[in-house]
Amino acid sequence: MIVIFPTIIFICFLNNEKALRSINKVWVIIAYTPFAIVYTSLFIIINAVLIPFAWLRAFIHKITEVSQGCCSKNKKGHEDLSPNSDPKDLLIFSILGVPMLVLS
Repeated sequence: MIVIFPTIIFICFLNNEKALRSINKVWVIIAYTPFAIVYTSLFIIINAVLIPFAWLRAFIHKITEVSQGCCSKNKKGHEDLSPNSDPKDLLIFSILGVPMLVLS
């Protein structure tokens, strides 16, 4: 705040648009870089912590899809509504699920 008031007074009397743009760019970098660093770091840390839970939840969901898909094929009159209820998809997700979640 101590720096802002003299800067505002200085900017009010400055009529050079190029100088105003450069001053604005500097102040924006000074003002928003710490917030960007903190928020990006928190996002990465929280995302890394939650990836195993997301994988576990998705893996359990895949298991239920595969088991319901196999059971519904044995019953007459029921169609398999889920295209991902193949055991092969469960195997692929169990191996490649974590890298897919990390990339997303």
